[in-house]
Amino acid sequence: MYVEVKHVIDVPADKAWALLADWGGAKKIFTICASCESEGEGLGASRVIRVLSDKIDEIDAGNSHDLEGQAIRETCTRFEPDNYVLSYAVEEPSPLPVTNYVATVQIVAVDEKSCEITWSSQSDPKTNEAEARGLFEASYLDGIKGIERCAKENTAD
Repeated sequence: MYVEVKHVIDVPADKAWALLADWGGAKKIFTICASCESEGEGLGASRVIRVLSDKIDEIDAGNSHDLEGQAIRETCTRFEPDNYVLSYAVEEPSPLPVTNYVATVQIVAVDEKSCEITWSSQSDPKTNEAEARGLFEASYLDGIKGIERCAKENTAD
């Protein structure tokens, strides 16, 4: 199953990349993230993200994903700061409704003040593909909007 979300935000590409590349900073950008424990930086870095199910329900209403407090273990498999690209894989076993999950996030400057973020993934659904797709689309948009929100909050300081 391939899922992709593209969204233009009013943030310079380098600022968006700084937030995305902060591997341990997932809690800052994702409203659905209860905690993020990371080890290392860049290629090979790992992290464990725990999810807030009430926030999952807010962004992905109507689907039955019981992820409250579940550990999602991710490893950075591609890290290209010059190209603003990173990829990560979810380690098995995972509470996600998919297996063989690999995601890529790419940031492309639109102009000096905005960028387009493309967040995509390839995986194999365990059960309902439509529900899994909805969960990931909502999560990616949450992350993209979180990058925009955090960048704007940092500018206001």
